[in-house]
Amino acid sequence: FLAAWLFAHGRTRAARLLRAHRTRNAHAPQKTYLYIMAAASYFADQTYENQDFTEVSWAAGEYEGCTFVGCNLERVDWSGSQFADCTFRDCNASLAILHRASFQDVHFERCKLLGLRWEHVNPIGLALSFRNCTLDHTSWYQMRLKKTRFDDSSLVEADFTEADLSEANFSDTNLT
Repeated sequence: FLAAWLFAHGRTRAARLLRAHRTRNAHAPQKTYLYIMAAASYFADQTYENQDFTEVSWAAGEYEGCTFVGCNLERVDWSGSQFADCTFRDCNASLAILHRASFQDVHFERCKLLGLRWEHVNPIGLALSFRNCTLDHTSWYQMRLKKTRFDDSSLVEADFTEADLSEANFSDTNLT
């Protein structure tokens, strides 16, 4: 039943409802709540500072309103992870695996993002912005990047073959 409900209504909504249920029903068994929340893997309004996710296991799931500052995410497998209204600042996520990852209103500032294959992300609701980032040797093959901002960044040898860049902004960005 839980799996069907999560599929029909989305894990984000399920996690919020479960959190509200636990608040109203403090006597509910803790084990059940933890099991259900583990299935939902929902993280909201968290700040992760100076964490090395190459040494600590990455928890795949939904991240909403989270901030990552000075984190090492190099070669981390973000497959299936969902990011909404998140900010990455001064992070290294070079060579991260992006298979089916979702990015909605995600901002990268002063990040090192070398060699990422953005065409593997979930295109639904994709909304990204980059400021003062290094995005060299990245691939954006056939991506819809309408209104994406690349400000003061480096995109040396980036592949935008067949990408839709209408209204994208590349102000002060190195595209050589």
